[in-house]
Amino acid sequence: MNNKILVINQHFYPEVAATGQLLLDLCVDLVKAGYVVKVITGNPNGDFNKKNKTLKRENYKGIEILRLKNTTFNKYRMTGRVLNYLSFHSLVFFQILFCKKPDLVLVMSTPPFISFHGLVLKKLKKVKTIYIVQDLFPDLVIELGKIKNKYFINILKSLSRCIIRRMDRVVVVGEFMERKIEREILQGLQGMEWIE
Repeated sequence: MNNKILVINQHFYPEVAATGQLLLDLCVDLVKAGYVVKVITGNPNGDFNKKNKTLKRENYKGIEILRLKNTTFNKYRMTGRVLNYLSFHSLVFFQILFCKKPDLVLVMSTPPFISFHGLVLKKLKKVKTIYIVQDLFPDLVIELGKIKNKYFINILKSLSRCIIRRMDRVVVVGEFMERKIEREILQGLQGMEWIE
């Protein structure tokens, strides 16, 4: 049994973003099942911070939470959102270089490429990594017309493909997502385990 689980995600309690809420429920259940759970997360968004005081380190319902001081610019503007992602990614990278080795790492598909840090830990510390895929990036932003440059799209798709192919386990939200990943990303790659 793996005892120490490290979860990395930009949004977590007390934020109300969907990924944060889902992870909170999962982490509470993991603690109840006897696991030691640590979450590396970001600063709550600017609006939340103006009304509430959040601690850098906190133990909530048995979950050890470390909040990094990434930027909290307006997430409804593309520039602010990108700066928030970049500052969070850079802080996470330096944090995981010196963290104690967990038994298992859990990363999600949102925010984009946060899963990269799971692969860094897998390579450097020989840790099993689980990837929870809720959105396939960059598919959603392409469909919404936010990214149109074909060269840039191909780079992003290649990165996404590279990440998924190197995970130990992939958790998907349903059969459609599983088929899409098998068809467009794995293309016959053997040995991938699925969890639905």
